[in-house]
Amino acid sequence: MYDLEKLSKKQLLVLLLSLALYFCFPGLFDTVSLAAKTTAAEAKNIDYLAEYESIQYGTSDGLLSAELNAITQTSDGYIWVGSYSGLYRYDGVRFEKTSLDDRISSVTALFADSLGRLWIGTNDNGLCCYRTDTGSVTFFTPEDGLASYSIRSLCEDSDGTIYVGTVTFLSTIDRENNVVTHSEWEDITSVRSLSTTDGDMVAGVTNGGTLFFIQNATLVESRQYDVDGIYYAAVCFLGTNTFVVGTSGNILVKITFDGTSFHSISSITTGKVSYFSDFLYDTATNGYFFCAENGLGYVSKLNKVTYLMQDTFENSVSDAIKDYQGNIWFVSNKQGLMEYSRNPFINIFAKAELTSSVVNSLMVLDNRIYVGMDSGLVVINKSTFEPYHYDYLSYF
Repeated sequence: MYDLEKLSKKQLLVLLLSLALYFCFPGLFDTVSLAAKTTAAEAKNIDYLAEYESIQYGTSDGLLSAELNAITQTSDGYIWVGSYSGLYRYDGVRFEKTSLDDRISSVTALFADSLGRLWIGTNDNGLCCYRTDTGSVTFFTPEDGLASYSIRSLCEDSDGTIYVGTVTFLSTIDRENNVVTHSEWEDITSVRSLSTTDGDMVAGVTNGGTLFFIQNATLVESRQYDVDGIYYAAVCFLGTNTFVVGTSGNILVKITFDGTSFHSISSITTGKVSYFSDFLYDTATNGYFFCAENGLGYVSKLNKVTYLMQDTFENSVSDAIKDYQGNIWFVSNKQGLMEYSRNPFINIFAKAELTSSVVNSLMVLDNRIYVGMDSGLVVINKSTFEPYHYDYLSYF
């Protein structure tokens, strides 16, 4: 019970508001959390922080190590995770270490191609191609023409050719398993990031910070970032001849191709988050996710940045995928794996960018949501989720 004589003016006002809302709108208290259901019409304006919930996976879920390098999903629905301790497969319940081949012991890159094959890049045993339909395994090494035993990045062009970034030169493998190493591209070595368009172009970034573009097996252009001390670190195709390129700093640059040359069209900064390692283009929203050395997040098509870091998942984020159910998966070299899955409710506090607090009462009136809390009263626009800043709110 409350001792009314000991309540401050602010606490008394909150209590009176709570009682009034309770007796006038008792059904509102059936909802324990401050949330609202989403609709299909909102699909293009997804707020991944407010509408998704995070689940972290680690050693208790079958992973022998929290040091993960790569993640992908094959057409049979399985999710695969690569680490220095080996290759893992997720069946929807647990991760299980696989034993496809004894040479798959230190996985640095993963890629699922258009034929449903799983490409597995290792740190010291070359590249493995695993056919999920037959279970067959094929290895590619320098003996087969590959540039190196150590793989760093993978992608596929529109012809089905696999591009392989190694610690030395860039190699390609066509549908007939013919291997070509492009030593003629002397400056294109130690490729750490690769991305392909929906046409015949491939973009990549080297460890030395060189951004390059290849079209029809021809090196079209290469460039360095034009700010001292900052260099290119990762690249991703965003559709319509546009790429996003992450730097070693906190700068993301959009580049477009006009048919003959590339041009920087815009850039944004990401606060304290820097040194980008990978991107994931989200075709559902035309935005993209980013992985970085000290964070992760999402950039909308309007360049609004939403940070997705959690207290236990915020460092050395190395790769990301969106699975067939629409869940977003991130892996970290230090902190395991994080899944963001769609929640049937919206976290309105996150939408309104308000600090979470204990909710005592709710009322919806004239497209406004009134929220009575221990810390006071807030009013939020029901349509836009923007908080109102009425002068009278200071009394609560």
